[in-house]
Amino acid sequence: MTALLSRTPAEEHRRGGWRASWAGLARRNWLAVILLAAGLALRVLAQVSYRPALFYIDTARYLYDAQGMDPVGYKGPLRAILFVANFGAVAAIQHLLGLAMAVVIYVLLVRRGVSRWLAALAIAPVLLDAYQVQSEQAIMPGTWFEALIVAGLAILLWQPRASWRAVVAGGIVLGTSATFAQVGEALILPAAIYLLVAGGGWRQAVGKAAALCAAFALPILAYCTGSFLITGDFFLSHSGVTSFYGRMAAAADCATLRLPSAERGMCPSPAQQALGPDWLEYGDGSPIRPYYSNLPRDETDRLIADFDRRVLTQQPQRVAAAYGRDAAKVFALTRTTSRDDTPISRWQFQTAYPYYPPRPHRTSPPSQIWLHGLISGPLAPKGMVSPMIQKSSRMPSTTILSSMSRKAGTGSRPPSGSRPTRRQHGLLTKHTQYVKPNIAVTKESLPCLGNLRPIDKRSSTGTILDNRVSSIDIKI
Repeated sequence: MTALLSRTPAEEHRRGGWRASWAGLARRNWLAVILLAAGLALRVLAQVSYRPALFYIDTARYLYDAQGMDPVGYKGPLRAILFVANFGAVAAIQHLLGLAMAVVIYVLLVRRGVSRWLAALAIAPVLLDAYQVQSEQAIMPGTWFEALIVAGLAILLWQPRASWRAVVAGGIVLGTSATFAQVGEALILPAAIYLLVAGGGWRQAVGKAAALCAAFALPILAYCTGSFLITGDFFLSHSGVTSFYGRMAAAADCATLRLPSAERGMCPSPAQQALGPDWLEYGDGSPIRPYYSNLPRDETDRLIADFDRRVLTQQPQRVAAAYGRDAAKVFALTRTTSRDDTPISRWQFQTAYPYYPPRPHRTSPPSQIWLHGLISGPLAPKGMVSPMIQKSSRMPSTTILSSMSRKAGTGSRPPSGSRPTRRQHGLLTKHTQYVKPNIAVTKESLPCLGNLRPIDKRSSTGTILDNRVSSIDIKI
């Protein structure tokens, strides 16, 4: 043992050299080190305060079926992590990705000649912005999408003139980002322009831009092929159509817009336009809802795409002005919700749970409300779920909807340390799609935490008995 613990003078010298090297590195980059420490502290606080993670109204798309609403590339890393760990680990890894993005940006800027203090200021928003930390804490693809963008740009910009290998690798990474968020498709344009400008001679520049475009398309084509084989639809998602519709319809001057009769009903009234693009895309009273209700989806998507094209070609100034106003909001000194915007509270940390009488509330005795979300009775009936989401879209996931129907049981607390029987385990896993650790997710609500009684497939709530049992697929 003494021999194992003792070190030779050479080993001590080497160890001291490493310490001196790291100390010198920290001194030279002291501002970046301080910002990294502050960013780490914020992420630790978020991880401890909102356990195991935050859940958004779209989280269920990546736990269950997105129904073509968004690309689901995020399911890959999400399921891989949940296979061996839990939602807390997902949030922790996403926080590490946030810190890694800051480090990569800083190193890249210093490598390309930017002064250290300016490079440190450039990473401050990534490390210290509360919206960034909140995004990392949420079970949503935003952090992975950002990380892919940073990785792709770092590959292309690492050398003053990108090699052919870097061009192909950067194109694949940037193209993969579109399988996490479809807006990533737009990255092909600035990346190709950069290579045309910085690619050397015109033949080489054109060749590298073409290689980038081909590499960019590879992961998208692979995803679309898989989508076609599984669902019959060769696309990333159909959300791009409706997303453009919200923007175009909000900007359109319907009084002067020339449309065929089949599309005239898509033109919103001024009162509907005032509700903003998000409502025009998803609101129950949106002009496109009757189309989706009465026509096949493919036909509706075709009509909406044609409507978008007509607005863009006939009224490009109005569309550009609308996009410009929204882009300017990103640089505002304060974050406020404009009259036609989606409420910004969706992307803010919540400080309280919503309570609805006569259900248990913050003043109920401990016999009704237990710490860490263990509740001895229904918190909200099924009809309460949507209002809860609308009022507080992202909440600490220790909120529990212990029952959404009387048939689901009383939701009473099981004995400490109880484990599911073999029959209960089979019941829970037989009808599951996939959710790993102690959490149940309805298709229209926040996930629910807790140790509840087992139920059958016909019930309207999910049940979890321990960290290793998947949740039931909810029947709405």
